[in-house]
Formats: sequence, C-alpha cells, structure tokens
Amino acid sequence: MNRLYAALFIMFLSSALFAQSDGILFEHKDWKGLLEEAGKEKKLIFVDAYAEWCGPCKWMAANVFPDPEVGAYMNGHFINAKIDMEKGEGPGLQEKYNVRAYPTYLFINSKGELVHRFCGSMPKEKFLEKVRNALIEDSTYSYIARNFEKSSKDNPEEVLHYLNTLDASCIPTSDALKTVYTSLAPSAENLVKWSALIADYPPEYGTPLFDYMLKAANSLDDENRERMQAGISKSLSTYMFGKLREGKDAYLQAREDLASKAIPNLDKTIALSDMYYYRAQSDWSNYVNSVELLIENGRGEDAGFLNSVAWTLYESLSADDKELLEKGLAWAEKAAKLKPEYAILDTYAALLYKSGDTEKAHETALKAIRTAKEAGEDFSGTEKLMEEYEN
Repeated sequence: MNRLYAALFIMFLSSALFAQSDGILFEHKDWKGLLEEAGKEKKLIFVDAYAEWCGPCKWMAANVFPDPEVGAYMNGHFINAKIDMEKGEGPGLQEKYNVRAYPTYLFINSKGELVHRFCGSMPKEKFLEKVRNALIEDSTYSYIARNFEKSSKDNPEEVLHYLNTLDASCIPTSDALKTVYTSLAPSAENLVKWSALIADYPPEYGTPLFDYMLKAANSLDDENRERMQAGISKSLSTYMFGKLREGKDAYLQAREDLASKAIPNLDKTIALSDMYYYRAQSDWSNYVNSVELLIENGRGEDAGFLNSVAWTLYESLSADDKELLEKGLAWAEKAAKLKPEYAILDTYAALLYKSGDTEKAHETALKAIRTAKEAGEDFSGTEKLMEEYEN
C-alpha cells in the first residue's frame, strides 16, 4: 500500500508540475533580481505591466497567458514577470518606461534598457506575432524609434510606420506629427505624397495644412481625394470631441462656426461627437438621427456598435416611446443576426420585452441563456429580465 501511495504521490506531483508549465511561468523576484537573472540567462525580461482594476489585463491573464503554445514560447525565450504598476516597485517602473495604458508589454534587457513594447488585449496569434518582433532587431520599438529620430522625416512610409508603432505601444503621436507637419508646405504635391499618412494621422483642424486640404481635396484624383476626406473627417471629429469635453456651450459654438464654413457633409463628419452630445442632453430624437448617419457611413455592419446604441435606448426610453424604440429594436435585431453572442441577444430580448413582443422576447432570452451557457458566461441578468417582464 505504501508503494501505491508513493506512486500516486509522484504521479500527482508530476501532473501538478506539468500543469504549472502549460502557460507563462512568471518569476516572483524584485526588479534587481530580474535584471540579474536576465544577465545570467542572456534573455530579455518580458513585463506584463498591468493594474488590478484593468479588465483587458484580466482577459489576457485568463485566456492567453495560460495557453500552452504561448507558455512554451515565452518560457523558452524570456524571463517573465507580472508587475502591478500601482503597487510596490510598479509606480517607479511605470514612470521610467512611460507606461500610459494597461496592459502594456515591455521587453527590457539586463541593463534595464527598453528594447520593445506594445499594448492591449488580443488573441494569442497576434500576441505571439508581436512578441516575436522583440527578437528581430529592426522590428523592435527601440530600433524604429531611433530610426525615426535619425531620419530626415521626409519619407512618408517610414513616418507612418513609426506612428503605427507608437499607436501599438499606447504612446501619443501628437509630438511626432507636429515635427513632420510643421515643416510640410501646403501644396497639392505634398497632399499627394503624404496622402496615406494624412488619411490615418491628419493635421489638426485650423492649421495651415488642414485649411489647404479643405480647399484642395476636390481637385485631386479619386484615391487621394478619398484619403483627404478621411483625414478631414478625423481632424474635425477630434476637434469636436475636444469641444465636447469643454461643455455644451463650447460644443454648440464650435458646431455653429463649422457650419459657417460650408464644410461638405458636416453632419456625417461629426455624427459621432453629435451622438455623444445628444445622449448627454437626453435628446433622443437627434441621438437616433446621429446614429442613423453613422450607420449610413459604414457602421451598419458593426455589431458591437449597433448593440451599444440599441442598449442605450433600452436603458433611456420608456415603453411609450414606441417610434424611437422601434429604431433601437431594428439595430438590435441586425446586431443579433451579424453576431449572435450572449450580450447582443440579451439586448435584443430586452428591447423586445419593452416593445411588448413578449413571445419573441421569451424565445430570444432563452437563446441568449443557451449561448451564455455554451460560452461559460454569466446569464443572471437575462434571468432577471425574464422575471421582470413575465411575472
């Protein structure tokens, strides 16, 4: 019997050790100890820079870091550490490495120098793709940043690559853009040369280059005109969101000023900021109009967007607002067809209940619960919804 127990104990211990090695094995050392280990092992330190309250951090910890393929790669190539940026040594590291969002992933050499970084939650395939860049010198964040500083900044492709790298690292692009656009003369030639950059990272509203874009966009060929219009839309949207933060009066004054400039398709261009403005004012008719403009402008196939705006109407309107509820119901129905996930089905069921279609609402609520069970999600909200309307 003793031999049997011993064999069982060894099997249990082996399986426990195996289970622990399935995902990323994080070291529990202070920063000095991690640097020393990195020097001995000749490896980079991978830091999962997180905060306790961060939802995307928790999602990565639950869905990506425990994955065997992720664990095998990370454990083989890096010294791994999870560091809360708001506790212990975290705040000092957060300041030193300019961590502005969570989760941010840092790759540090044994001298404490930043080699690579990126941020955000993502599937394991994308995570591993970005991680591998840490081991390819000309793909690392530090290399791309040095290259930008050394370059004459007159190559649109290189500048765009650098800005995309900043975005992927959750670092503002404003300083780099000012460096580029300050020296860029407003001309048709420059609009064409820099059109790809302008479409993604346009100059600020009110700057000479923006004013020239507004005047010259229609004189360009179709492809470049489309890029200019995309840039104009982004600039105006950014400007109006800034005014929205200043308050109602500032927003309405800015809207009036823009209208006086006779900007084509202004309503469509600032529909998103209008939507948030009208929501804050509980002006639901104009809120719906703004959403409809956004749907016309390409958001009609975005299930997450449709679900969000439909839920806003469910929470904000009474059953007597039938005409507006019908709009929300139509958005929720389309979202459910595009992406029949639990949260979306729950929204659709809620709007069906509020609209008075109890039979279809019951059917949709049951489907939502089945979907939640299959995905291992909490469906108590739907059960409460059914109790509220059916009892």
